[in-house]
Formats: sequence, structure tokens, C-alpha cells
Amino acid sequence: VPGRQFLDTLSMLGKDKVRISLEKDQLLLSSANTNVSFQTISQEEYPTLIQEKGLKIHEFTKNEMEKTFSALLFSVATEDTRPELTGILFSQKEEGLELVSTDGFRLSFYKNKESLFEKDTKHIVPVRLIQEALSLKERESVAMYVHEEASQVVFESEETLLIGRLIGGDFPNYAKVIPQETRTAITLDREEFLQQVRLSSVFARESANIVYLSVADGVLTIKAKSSGVGSQESTV
Repeated sequence: VPGRQFLDTLSMLGKDKVRISLEKDQLLLSSANTNVSFQTISQEEYPTLIQEKGLKIHEFTKNEMEKTFSALLFSVATEDTRPELTGILFSQKEEGLELVSTDGFRLSFYKNKESLFEKDTKHIVPVRLIQEALSLKERESVAMYVHEEASQVVFESEETLLIGRLIGGDFPNYAKVIPQETRTAITLDREEFLQQVRLSSVFARESANIVYLSVADGVLTIKAKSSGVGSQESTV
């Protein structure tokens, strides 16, 4: 049956007892004063779940999973015009595992020294699946499995099994946009910087969320301007 409509209907039936029955190709729900019918689809048309989970890649502790993915989620594309950008890239290098997300404007990069895959292995994991794994309330740890032949990825906790398909396509060459050397390095108070950026965002909303940063004489200047609202400038 249509999943979203089915769940929405159940949530709106209140506390009355609900009787569920199947008649031919219809699923019937009835309560004290409501009758609902859903057109069903043959179970043969439902996607076949994997018969095996695949190779166990890693078992994340609760804190490890949040630390690994929290800095990557916000850079993932929300529109599916480029499906490869709606996931997080797992790229195994000789020196360690690189995790990357980008929406074409922002890029997040996380690296650790672990080797979870064979060298030069690349997989794009759907971000919605990772978000669901992060939201599991009962999780103390979550195991990750990859079934390459079926192009599927699995996250498993004590009570829940989440299954998704790896995303095909070519992930952008992120190494080209990550500077190999820096000409300017600054150290500043994190909270003060974030406060000033939040202030700039009030004016940046009307101008493609652009905030200008400049450094001179040991001072960081933060600017934002909107033709219809005004402008802001602050220093850290």
C-alpha cells in the first residue's frame, strides 16, 4: 500500500481501535466512525531485499558515528538533479579513508587513518540512509555492511535493519578544490566568529547567502550586503 498515505491515515484515526483486513486487492481500515480502503500492489512487484547483508565494513559506536557524519550532512545536496551529490562519498586511499560531501557550493571533508575498504574503493552512500541510522534511538552501536554485487549498503543496530542502494555516478574531483597549501592562516575565537557570521546571515539571505571575509593587519572583517535591506560589517 502507499506507505506515506497509510501512515498519515493511521496517525489521524485517534485512539479508537482500528480493524485491518484484506479483501481481494484492497486493504480496509475501519474504526468506530471511519472506513478507509487502500488499493494494494502485488507483493511480487515489491523490491526484493538482499538475502545477505554483505561484507561488514565497520561497527560505529554512538559517539563515533555522530562525530564522523555530523560535519558532512549539511553539505549534501537536497535536490536530486545530480543524484551523486545526494550522498556521502567513501573513498579509500592508501593513507586512510576519506569521507566527502558537496552540493556544488559547499564541501565537507573528513579523513581518518582507518582502512575499511580495499585501496582505491569508492562508494556513494545515500545521506537519507545515514540520517536514519543516526536517528535510531536504541543504538549503542551501528554496524555497516556493503554488498557490492547487489550495490547495496546496510546499517544494523540491535533492533533495526536499514537497507539502501549505493548511488551510481561519478563524484566530483574534490581534490582539485581543496588547497594543497595555505598562504594565510588565522586563529580566532570560534564562538565570537560564529556569532558575527549569524549576524551577517540576516543580510546575506537576500543576496544568495554570500558573506565576505577579509584579513588585514591581524583583523578579520566580515561583511554582508543586501540591496533591499541594508548592510553589515563587523570585525573579529
